[in-house]
Amino acid sequence: MTVLIRITLIIFLFFASCTNPFSVREAEPPNILDNSDTFERPTLSETVLTNLRYALTQENITNYEKCFIDANNTSNYTFKFLHDQRIEGSLLNDWTIADEIQYFSNIINSDTLKSINLSYSQMQSYQQISTHPDSVWTSFNYDLLLTFTESSTVYKGQSIVKLVKDINSLWAIYYWEDRPTSDNYENSWSILKLKFR
Repeated sequence: MTVLIRITLIIFLFFASCTNPFSVREAEPPNILDNSDTFERPTLSETVLTNLRYALTQENITNYEKCFIDANNTSNYTFKFLHDQRIEGSLLNDWTIADEIQYFSNIINSDTLKSINLSYSQMQSYQQISTHPDSVWTSFNYDLLLTFTESSTVYKGQSIVKLVKDINSLWAIYYWEDRPTSDNYENSWSILKLKFR
């Protein structure tokens, strides 16, 4: 093999093993713990639950409220929360957006709150609601961990949510049903709402 062929082969192998300096790198996911205002414009229904998780983790009341339907932006939908049916005679009957904001505000204004962490599992794919145009539903299991100075509590259950596009073509939650995943586990999201109402 001549020297020129060897040099060409070495140069070729060198460049073949290098990454392209002009290639686009993968976008890094947002660091929701260091940022207090992660909110993606909900042009897709899937974005709403991501925003809900960010708002909880970042303790951001404004972004939390944006996850729910605004009656000023839709004429046919109002918010409805159907609580865990194991709670009888509940103060959660006729729960409103204002109640939703108040309970979350009470949590994040607690002097002893250290962190909130929400995870989803067994999420169903979004299904069109045939009787309502531009409306979808999904269900998922949740684990909601609240850590306070003295203790931590996990709230578990299943949620069924319905979402709709508003007049700005942005998705929001208009229906939220909370169910227990086990009769033996007492702490559902409804219990948390009742506790901090």
